Amino acid sequence: MRQIIIYILLWCVNCIAIGHDDIVIRASVTPLNPWVGQRVILHIEVLGKDKWSQIKKFGHFDISGAFLMQTDSQGIRLQENIKGASYTGQRYEFSIYPQRVGRVTIPSVAVEVISKTWGRKSNNVITTVLIPKTVFTTKLPPGGQRIYGLISTTHFSAIQTYTPESQSLKIGDAIKRVVTISASDISAMAFTPLPESIVSGVGIYMGEPTVLDKNNRGELIGTRIEVITYVFENDGKKHLPDIILHWWDIKNNVLKKIKLPGLSIDIKGAAIPKGDTMAHRSLERNTPQFGYILAIVFFVGFIMYYRRRTLTMFKVWQQVRKASESTYFKKVINHLNDKDADLAYLGLMRWLDTVNNTNIPARLDLFLKKYGDADTKQIILDLSIGVKRPHNTMNYLDVKNALVSARLKWQKARHNCVKANTVLPELDGHDH
Repeated sequence: MRQIIIYILLWCVNCIAIGHDDIVIRASVTPLNPWVGQRVILHIEVLGKDKWSQIKKFGHFDISGAFLMQTDSQGIRLQENIKGASYTGQRYEFSIYPQRVGRVTIPSVAVEVISKTWGRKSNNVITTVLIPKTVFTTKLPPGGQRIYGLISTTHFSAIQTYTPESQSLKIGDAIKRVVTISASDISAMAFTPLPESIVSGVGIYMGEPTVLDKNNRGELIGTRIEVITYVFENDGKKHLPDIILHWWDIKNNVLKKIKLPGLSIDIKGAAIPKGDTMAHRSLERNTPQFGYILAIVFFVGFIMYYRRRTLTMFKVWQQVRKASESTYFKKVINHLNDKDADLAYLGLMRWLDTVNNTNIPARLDLFLKKYGDADTKQIILDLSIGVKRPHNTMNYLDVKNALVSARLKWQKARHNCVKANTVLPELDGHDH
């Protein structure tokens, strides 16, 4: 009941602010009919009559079927004359990357606007207003029906390097594959992670990606660098898989493909140094200390002989540990301990990506449908609702306990599964 009264009061405040034309707030998008995967810019403008207005803080935009990122947190100053009155304010921009075809709705969101009147004794006035709902419609490029994470842009490039380049290696050796993807007018955070593959007898480790956005004369250029390490576990001929990337050329209206070729490698057995067994037995008979000394000498010699491979495997272990599921989950718990709903929600979505082994985005509601009871579902879903509230009053301890409970059920299910693709529910929106 209390929440209903608060929302009614907020609605009344908005009506007064907009009705008296003290504050003007507008929202628009360009282009109105983008391709799936094309950058759409959401413009939000706020202006105050005879004062300077700006938005104090943006809440969470829950846009179904699209990713949203704030392009410029500072905003651009505006000044307009509306019906003979002077209005001053700010313009903010967000980048939206639609992932499905059809109508995309950007919902109305309540924000706090700070207004400062001119003069020495001016005071800041805070008013809660609603950003208007905005709608645009996306279209699907021909041939893009089954392409997940399609990028639509004017320029797209992908290159790769292998280190070392040798095609004749031994068991325990490793090859690092670095893939660099760049595109115009696309944020690096909008790129889909490279698909994981399985090669018999080869350990495959995906490193933490590097993402970088640059503005080149007003044009956004996003770059994502993926590092894949292959460790060879047995001998024989191995073939590292090709990587196929599709993108839609919006300038020429053509679906294009880039193929990054794999690598065929002949893995030979590792040479194991043989010691003098007779001398070893003689030392063993004389005194036990010689056995310990011999073991230490052998261990040091083994490390020195395989120092390159040992160092590579240690680095791989560090990368795997850094990008592990448990590491991402600990970050979520730390954000909840800090009572930071925004970072906790973003961390939760990243954690879901680490436990998702399908080729489509993970969804919180479907994960909870399988691994959460009724109370757990509601408590965790309150986290996604909480980031939208101007005053977040949710119980962080309940959210943390609910997350731990759902994770334990997922771990138990994963342990009992026979096939890896049954670890998570099918994230296609259907029950099975």
